[in-house]
Amino acid sequence: MPMGTHLGEKQKVHCVTGHGDHRSTTGAATEPHYRAALGPGALRWCVSLRPVSVTSWVLVMVMAVVAATDWYSVATSRTRLEYVAKPATMLALLAVLHSLDRSGIGAIVAALTVAIMFSLIGDVLLMLPTDAFVGGLASFAVAHLAYCVALVLAGQWALGVLVGVVVALPLLRSAAVPIVQGARCANEALVAPVIFYMVVITAMVTLAFGTGSVVAALGGALFVLSDALLGTGRFVAPTEGGRVAVHVTYHSGQLGLVLGATVFDWF
Repeated sequence: MPMGTHLGEKQKVHCVTGHGDHRSTTGAATEPHYRAALGPGALRWCVSLRPVSVTSWVLVMVMAVVAATDWYSVATSRTRLEYVAKPATMLALLAVLHSLDRSGIGAIVAALTVAIMFSLIGDVLLMLPTDAFVGGLASFAVAHLAYCVALVLAGQWALGVLVGVVVALPLLRSAAVPIVQGARCANEALVAPVIFYMVVITAMVTLAFGTGSVVAALGGALFVLSDALLGTGRFVAPTEGGRVAVHVTYHSGQLGLVLGATVFDWF
């Protein structure tokens, strides 16, 4: 189980025991604390939630509105609107992150800031009319490495990592082979960067599951799905509505990773 010491000194923790009893406690988010509060062997499922201000939730809603604007711009081919809404969505996410209570999680917030900023750079590079695919790929690779750092700092749970591997490897295998083949046909020089990127994003989603946070795991899985759709559309065959699906899963995944690493823990 992840120790969760990053969650700060005080927060509300709600647990369900094996007998279906519901108990709550407030204090340091550590496994010894949980066991002392609930009794030996009582711990089964726990939810811990850092205090989130009204400002933070308002900013989450602002991000949702800006993201929906971006999805609309993609669906209706309004390129100029997309040029504004797509980077604005990531800036809104950055505002959400820095509106949270950062006590005890400063290093996590710093790593997440790097991840969001390099994602923003990647967004800009990939939406420009010039072909900057390799630059965008490199930016997102750095973003995923930063997410890996944040997720490790958030705490890792051996069983969660195992689940992440079981989930990630079949997805990677099913999506990677046609994408790599398509990249080889398009440009042999793209094969190595694409494979490296796939390795990095596999590590990211595995660590997202490893945190034990359902929110982080869902965020990582959605990010992988977004990239799989993007790679398939670029190197295999475009699908109707594919770009909209890429943006929806991408923004949802980013938000899930940020909130999962900083706010929610589900053990």
